[in-house]
Amino acid sequence: MHEVLLRWQQRLHDPSLVALLLLQLVVLFAVEPLAALGLPVPRPLVLAFILAVTALVVVVSPHRWAIVSVLISLVISAIGLVERIRDPSAVSEWLGGLGGVLALMAVSWVVASAVFAPGPITTPRILGAVVLYLNIAMTFTALYRLLEDLSPGAFLRPTVLAANTSVQLIANLVYFSLTTLTTTGFGDIVPVHPVARSLAMLEAVIGQIYPAVVLARIVTLTGQPRE
Repeated sequence: MHEVLLRWQQRLHDPSLVALLLLQLVVLFAVEPLAALGLPVPRPLVLAFILAVTALVVVVSPHRWAIVSVLISLVISAIGLVERIRDPSAVSEWLGGLGGVLALMAVSWVVASAVFAPGPITTPRILGAVVLYLNIAMTFTALYRLLEDLSPGAFLRPTVLAANTSVQLIANLVYFSLTTLTTTGFGDIVPVHPVARSLAMLEAVIGQIYPAVVLARIVTLTGQPRE
């Protein structure tokens, strides 16, 4: 039985990395803009996304403890998100934010172990490295959200980007995180809290180093065996 599961895991390993990337793209460039417009995000959609990520991560990772850590963090994140939607409060906001940070870090760990595992560098592995890159933006988004909860006004936003709901605020911070990671820096959202500025600077540095060093190195090794 174990050998059958391992065989299926190996067969679905690369497609799972591609599926994770597609899920990220849908969330970042479809769901978040709609949320920023004030459209409600259905709770079943949130739970379905969490379950899909959980299933894909279980397939990607051969490490038991990695899977356990992902499952725990995703459960915390799911509880926080549901409570945030059902009964918004300081506790639910913090629980959702902390669960989001832990879940994203755990997923990044699993994906990194798959991308940098021994074996030939394939196109799905390169796409997995892109998943890691986008996960950086999403992780910093969760950190920015926690900071905004702790110190309201940590980010200066114009009236047009003023968030009326928690979901809208997260959508705005996703936009800020991605523009910071890519060092685009439109300047419409400005970190004014010292910790927010430090996090933004760290994200900008990572955003420059990761594509230039990690992604470039992986692409040059395409098709070659890696120990």
